[in-house]
Amino acid sequence: MAKVAVAVVFGGRSAEHEVSILTAHEAIAVLAAMPAYDVVPIYITKDGRWLTGEALNDLDKFADPAKLERDCMPLVLRPMSPHPFTAEKAGLFGKAERVTVDVALPVIHGPNGEDGTLQGTFEMLGVPYAGSGVLASALCMDKVAMKRMFASAGLPQVPYVVTDRDRWAADGRSEAAAVEALGGGPVFVKPARGGSSIGVTFVQSAEELAPAVELALTFDDEAVVEVAVTGGDEVNCAVLRTGNEVTASTLEMVHAKDGFLTFEQKYMEWSKGAPAKGSGKGGLQGHTVPAPLPAEVTGRIQSLAKEAFEVCMCDGVARVDFLVRGEEVYVNEINTLPGSLAFYLWEASGVPFDELLDRMVRSAMARAAARRSLLFSLDRNLLAEIEAAKGSKRV
Repeated sequence: MAKVAVAVVFGGRSAEHEVSILTAHEAIAVLAAMPAYDVVPIYITKDGRWLTGEALNDLDKFADPAKLERDCMPLVLRPMSPHPFTAEKAGLFGKAERVTVDVALPVIHGPNGEDGTLQGTFEMLGVPYAGSGVLASALCMDKVAMKRMFASAGLPQVPYVVTDRDRWAADGRSEAAAVEALGGGPVFVKPARGGSSIGVTFVQSAEELAPAVELALTFDDEAVVEVAVTGGDEVNCAVLRTGNEVTASTLEMVHAKDGFLTFEQKYMEWSKGAPAKGSGKGGLQGHTVPAPLPAEVTGRIQSLAKEAFEVCMCDGVARVDFLVRGEEVYVNEINTLPGSLAFYLWEASGVPFDELLDRMVRSAMARAAARRSLLFSLDRNLLAEIEAAKGSKRV
């Protein structure tokens, strides 16, 4: 049987660009060892150019982006073509080269990748893709819209307020008073659309609020201010849809310094002690897998994770993050493209990384096949019919 060509699409115009590169190379290494698949690396630069080439398979080369990009070929996108990606070779005698792609595995975290824009691009190109669709991706990227969906389903969440650039600039005092009305305790300030703790501040005093909001508003035009669950724990649960089956993973407990998990701690400190894929060691440094929680609390979190996943119409793999204090459980947010695709949670749940990727790719292709049976346009020319009707009246 012919191999399935999987385009691993990564990088992107996002503050989480480098995180995406790491996730992509974890997936590429596993897919390349699977006999059913051929891997096509597609890299989107920080300025939005689409590239491909063998050089992208070498993680070390990303330390010098300018040289790496010179070693790659630009891609031209051709919507609804049998070959939607065409590589252009440089030089006087360079010529276009078709790039075969059967299905895409997008692993771009944050804006311009996880927010529905990339998913919409694949829809326009006619390329099947793994993971959540346009609506779910956009919804879960927007913390305000996501929280409203949680509220509509009655899911437990911490109190919060939302501000934006215009309101904050016009009347920062009133906006700060709305935050004070949450209870006067510590709060988290976050950009409404973002991830990997970028632009997030743990605020413990009134004097710290304004700088925190202004920082968040440099990354987005809205900011969310949430009550901090002091004395609690961050607990995460991955969820996977395979066909009509939705499964929740083993839980992890995250150990943050000083009550706040920073970008530096996530990707610099913990990476030094990260286990190899398939090593059998649970989780990453700074994570405990499985989370040491009572069985009843664990079961409730897994149930809420699946409910949040369904409410937001997610697909593929996602990670639902919780705040837990004793028997109090709050749904915090959904990541539709979690770092490392949460493979370590699935390995701890008896699903190896290669099986996880296989399920995601196969589900993407099955979803695309089902969509092909839908009618998207009518086989008629309404304007020609109108013109013909005008002609008959003139006669």
